[in-house]
Amino acid sequence: EPEGLRVRFAPTIPGIVTEVARDMLEEAAVCSGLDPDEVRHLVVHPGGRKVLDAYEHTLGLEPERLRHAREVLRDHGNMSSPTALFVLERFLADTPASGEAGLLLALGPGFCAEGVGFRW
Repeated sequence: EPEGLRVRFAPTIPGIVTEVARDMLEEAAVCSGLDPDEVRHLVVHPGGRKVLDAYEHTLGLEPERLRHAREVLRDHGNMSSPTALFVLERFLADTPASGEAGLLLALGPGFCAEGVGFRW
């Protein structure tokens, strides 16, 4: 569109995150060769404040675990898919310890969810 990307976010997305977050985390970990219990870091796409609240509630996370996602959302808003890379950039600046495991979880159009594991 001439004025840029137009995205419509459904108010049901936080509820969907609540339904799928745990399975998404476990499947992304296993498919990446990680034990879900060893995942120390989460880099999540901040689809909105309510989406981040849904991740925290469903996964039992302390707010600090999603600090980078909340900062990117505050500073830039939801920029669609590239937003996850902005969160990853801030996370990497913290220099995780060697051997630590993490997941990048992102949300996409039509509701799709993607995840990939990593280890330092």
